[in-house]
Amino acid sequence: MDENELIARADANYYDSMASLAATATAGEVAERDGVRAVVSAVPVAWLNPIFVMRPPREPVAAIRRAIELLDARGLPFVVHDCRPSPSPGGILH
Repeated sequence: MDENELIARADANYYDSMASLAATATAGEVAERDGVRAVVSAVPVAWLNPIFVMRPPREPVAAIRRAIELLDARGLPFVVHDCRPSPSPGGILH
């Protein structure tokens, strides 16, 4: 396993772990549509309510808007992660 595969597996583990945590929480929810996964923990802490852009959505604005509306409807803070592979070091898109 090379470094890129190790990083990809670690990232996938993080995304799935957050989803598992929310799915088992009281009032938690995971909604995935068009490459965007909204993880709702029902805890008012932004990093526990992530929105992951897993792949390029067909309709980016609508897909991210749906995820934000899900969290906004519950009055929860959130953070959006762009999880798509990046050609630049450290996953930072320029």
